[in-house]
Amino acid sequence: MKKIFIALMFIIMMYNISYANEGNIQFGDNYYSIYGSISNLKLYINTLYYNGDTKLAVINAMTLCKEKELAINTIIQGIKSVDNGTSLIILLAECDKVETTEDGALIKMDSENGNILNSIVFDLCPMSMAIDEQNTYAYVTTGIRHDIDGNLLKISLDNFQIEREIQFGRTSDSMALTNDGEKLYVKSQEYLGAIEGYDDNFYVSIFDTSDLSLIGHIPISFLHSNLIMGYDERLYIANRTAVAWEPSILVIDTETDHIVETINPACGGIGFMAIDKVNRKLYCTTFPQTYHDLETDEWYHQASNLILELDLQDYSHRLITVGDSEYWEIAIVNINGNCRLFCGENEGPKVYYKDIND
Repeated sequence: MKKIFIALMFIIMMYNISYANEGNIQFGDNYYSIYGSISNLKLYINTLYYNGDTKLAVINAMTLCKEKELAINTIIQGIKSVDNGTSLIILLAECDKVETTEDGALIKMDSENGNILNSIVFDLCPMSMAIDEQNTYAYVTTGIRHDIDGNLLKISLDNFQIEREIQFGRTSDSMALTNDGEKLYVKSQEYLGAIEGYDDNFYVSIFDTSDLSLIGHIPISFLHSNLIMGYDERLYIANRTAVAWEPSILVIDTETDHIVETINPACGGIGFMAIDKVNRKLYCTTFPQTYHDLETDEWYHQASNLILELDLQDYSHRLITVGDSEYWEIAIVNINGNCRLFCGENEGPKVYYKDIND
């Protein structure tokens, strides 16, 4: 009878955890990045510890329980679950991506025991990664931010060999693939005025993924941006800088590579983004204020607890409050058609979550 009672209490507890509407979780003394996986309902947190350890915490996104913690010992720049959740493709940097002059690596890891199944080491620190829907190729930018010697690489995930490498100029920390994998959009950190025939502007470069040939540019008016591809082959370019005269989000038709919509939700700059492709919505952290230190030429973005929800069908939008902290990173896991939103605390160890059921 006691065993039955304990079993019932466990079921009730798991039910309550699974359907908690809002709260926070913490694993480790701090975190660097968070990633959601819809395919296997997992949340991956790059955890940091005061003793110097850096690990990958694997969280069940439904129960919010930690399933395991894998040794990583460096910063994660990108992650994707492959092979029906049995393996992870992870982009690793040896140290902080702004200062490092050391190399990093792209690895394939057994998601159960953390064993390295394959890997490739880079001469320069990796900055960003995009992987096609078929998990055939990974595209990686390497270099050092503000340096002019960055590279763009096309890597086969079958044998982890570089199939194509080109010099890209200033390194990019954001890029996006079309869903068919044929075009790659890479944020540049150079002025477009350096290219003949263009005014002084920043831009997004467009590459043919078959050979990494440059096939076009999209001029934008801002340097600090993030890219994400929607379900409908539309590219969303977000402006991190909170400046009244600049747009918050540009929408690009990837068939014509023209701007088809400019969105100004009056929330300041846009931080990190995540797409719920099931419900066709985009979620973004917001930066209401931006500061430019003229002495150091550094930009500082103030985070907030407001999350922008953008409906990708009609571009209507609203602001959602998540907890009472300020957020930097964002991730999504769709559970039975409902979106569970995860927001990483800015300068804090907690990851807040909220269920979006409408």
